[in-house]
Amino acid sequence: MQKVVLDADVIIDYTRNADFFLEILLEKANQHEIKLFTPSVVISELMAGRETRKAEKLEKLRRFFKKVEFVPLTYYLAEQTGFLLRDQRNLKLADAIVAATCLFLGAKLATRNKQDFASIDGLRFFKR
Repeated sequence: MQKVVLDADVIIDYTRNADFFLEILLEKANQHEIKLFTPSVVISELMAGRETRKAEKLEKLRRFFKKVEFVPLTYYLAEQTGFLLRDQRNLKLADAIVAATCLFLGAKLATRNKQDFASIDGLRFFKR
């Protein structure tokens, strides 16, 4: 089964009803074609957004997170994240954690922001 790690932008679009890409991914997951993962930093990024002050938006996110597998930041992932940050000077911390998670799991990344990850060797993207 193909593994797919979700970047925050894909989930944000879903909560704003701005894009249906995540709905397609959820359908594929329901059909056991793919397995979806969310790194802990993505949850932090989403919870930091102003929209979570609205009870209905917060609840929509919480319901969504029950449908995917949570990936905590372990020592190994933190170490790999550090190596990515060392070698990729323009990489942001959250993006480095997401990339390290993909590489660790052997998963593809679902994101709109491919340019943020373009220089990372071995990282593969999930195509729409």
